[in-house]
Amino acid sequence: MRMLIPLKLGAFGWLGGDSITANGTANAALHDQRFALDWVYKNIHLFGGDATRVTVMGESAGAGSILHQITAYGGTRGAAPFKQAILQSPGWVPVIGEEQQEDTLQQFLGILNVSTIEQARKLPSDKLIAANAYQVATKSQWGQFTYGPVVDGSFVPALPGQLLLRGDFDHNLNIMVGHNANEGLVFTSPDSVNSTGLETQMKTLSPNIPANVSDFVLDVLYPPVYNGSYGYTDSVARTALVISDLIFQCNTDYINRAFYNETYAYKFSIPPALHGQDVSYTFYNNGSGSSPSGVANVTVALAMQDYFTSFVQHGVPKSPLAPVFREHGQHARLMNIGNHTIQPTRDLTNNPRCRFWQNAPYYKET
Repeated sequence: MRMLIPLKLGAFGWLGGDSITANGTANAALHDQRFALDWVYKNIHLFGGDATRVTVMGESAGAGSILHQITAYGGTRGAAPFKQAILQSPGWVPVIGEEQQEDTLQQFLGILNVSTIEQARKLPSDKLIAANAYQVATKSQWGQFTYGPVVDGSFVPALPGQLLLRGDFDHNLNIMVGHNANEGLVFTSPDSVNSTGLETQMKTLSPNIPANVSDFVLDVLYPPVYNGSYGYTDSVARTALVISDLIFQCNTDYINRAFYNETYAYKFSIPPALHGQDVSYTFYNNGSGSSPSGVANVTVALAMQDYFTSFVQHGVPKSPLAPVFREHGQHARLMNIGNHTIQPTRDLTNNPRCRFWQNAPYYKET
């Protein structure tokens, strides 16, 4: 089973805040996913399937959704309705504060020219759809989508990274997880060419970030040092690395460590290795007779597909076209999928930066 949950659901899937929880359900999309997964678990035997071998797969927001399913209810309501998961670039913009959630909801109501959820529910669906599209398209900050999973105190009792750190999740899963080498660039504001660009984008990503935390991020964790020693040589790459860490690649580190490094981890590094670039390889159609747009190396695409399908079938990724895919292990090794070589290498997400972000220091109660 493959799960892709686009954030364009917007208000129809991701409303949060006091006004919705008083007479409704926050994170409706996560509950819908759970309903579908439970249905598959209960009924797959009617289609010749095995409920104990269900694998879910998602990329970007889809993988982020799967991570929320792994940590659902802080692990207090039993096992997840699947046995294995493939998470490709799991990501979302963390939204933890109820004030920020409520502001988004009130903005939506304002666009509808109503003042309550009850009034919004009485409107025709075409008006709701139009308001949702308008809000996401015109009110979102650069690189964001206004909506996404929120901490609601129930299905999402805390950020998934925090729950993984505490051990509050379903431990009995087999995991394959990957990220791309340049996840953050496409979400990086053009303002990042300026020396103050990172500070500006940090404020849009986390409006309530404490000043001391912001100073630490800007001056110590990602200082304006462009000699390559910190992984960047200009201000754009500096901002892109922060976004990569916070929204995407540190999530893979949290998962690997939470599952005692008994995971299968990989990095897609075919240049430019932007977020989403690996999707064309994942779903390359060998029967099309030609290489689709975005696939520079068909052999790599076939090897990736071997890894994925063998993991689904047997729980271990294998391919006759590529090296043996070993577990992440105590030395934090992942499979680097490059244009000319596929080989194991050190996992650079296993670093102090990700340990810093996992505690959600950017959040301040308001």
